[in-house]
Amino acid sequence: MVKPYHEAVDGKLLLDQIIEKVNLHITCEPQVAVAIALWIMFTWCINAFDIAPIACITAPEKRCGKSQLLTLMSLMSKNPLNTSNISPAGLFRTIDAFAPTLFIDEADTFVAGNNELRGILNSGQDRANAYVIRLVGEKFEPRRFCTFGAKAIAGIGQLPSTLKDRSITLELRRQYKDEVRQRLRHTDKAEFALMSRMLMRWAQDNMEALAIARPVLPDVLNHRAQDNWEPLFAIADQAGGHWPETARQAAITISGIDEESQSINEQLLSDLRDIFQTFPLERWSTKALLQQLCANEETPWHAWNKGKPMTAYQLAHQLKPFKIRPKQIRVGSETCKGYEAEDFKTTFERYLSKCEPPSLTLPETGKHEPNGIALAMLEYFNTIQS
Repeated sequence: MVKPYHEAVDGKLLLDQIIEKVNLHITCEPQVAVAIALWIMFTWCINAFDIAPIACITAPEKRCGKSQLLTLMSLMSKNPLNTSNISPAGLFRTIDAFAPTLFIDEADTFVAGNNELRGILNSGQDRANAYVIRLVGEKFEPRRFCTFGAKAIAGIGQLPSTLKDRSITLELRRQYKDEVRQRLRHTDKAEFALMSRMLMRWAQDNMEALAIARPVLPDVLNHRAQDNWEPLFAIADQAGGHWPETARQAAITISGIDEESQSINEQLLSDLRDIFQTFPLERWSTKALLQQLCANEETPWHAWNKGKPMTAYQLAHQLKPFKIRPKQIRVGSETCKGYEAEDFKTTFERYLSKCEPPSLTLPETGKHEPNGIALAMLEYFNTIQS
């Protein structure tokens, strides 16, 4: 049982001390260490907040320190519970019974293919919706189980997109040969026990202020990222010193680029927008649009159909949720199935960030034209559409 520290604690100095511990044992970028420190303090203050961001510990390969970081964080977090595998029933029953800070290792081995487990993990981010209902007992009576709580998940590669969207990503890298990190098993655990006491005291002294805090959220973060970082911003603001600015710089570095978390539908829309900006035609035959869409082998569309280019049906299927459907259009003297560029305008505005139309300065004339081979390509597309 952790007992609070006997006197008031300076939050900014405590956060600095946590970063020192992280850098002593873990190889990571400075912004990642900042996020780790704030998330550890968040576990002690979780009752002040309605959003519980997942700490997603990831790396491109093994031996990057994921398990070591998970253990390090558990030594300083509130009511830690470590596991390397958990079932859906075990997950919601454990959270409901013990309200732990849950540390899940080896997530890449069992989370991705388990839809029920992912759904329960997803539900635990927002306190208002963090419940699952199950029938229990001999009479099969319905019971509500709480799933809200702090969770850190470690694994190789990326989490499923719905989990990643609810997470703060803590990406690690393998250390260089001349980088020396201390092993946790060689560390005096009493130091972590003392820091836990100090974290508990700071949380108790600042809980009321954190509960009413409304921190300024950087506009460059999307709405989900703002939700994830808001509790950490509130903690940073309350700690003071350099931490309000440091926290926001870390958030922008880690979560500030929308393109890094594009879904497959967002990528499709983005690629279509690039085509329409490059070749500003009012109408596109399905054939011509697919030919341009599948021309870039770095995108998934050229191998979307089991290694073959995307079909007209598959394109229509992907666009259907956005209420964009192919129609009979006239190209020159011919009619065919296709799309009108105007039908995409509202969808682009709703689902994609703004960007300037691509342009290219042609060396022989110095004239700015649409990206690509410009007028020649426009003439070519007008030809193949008919």
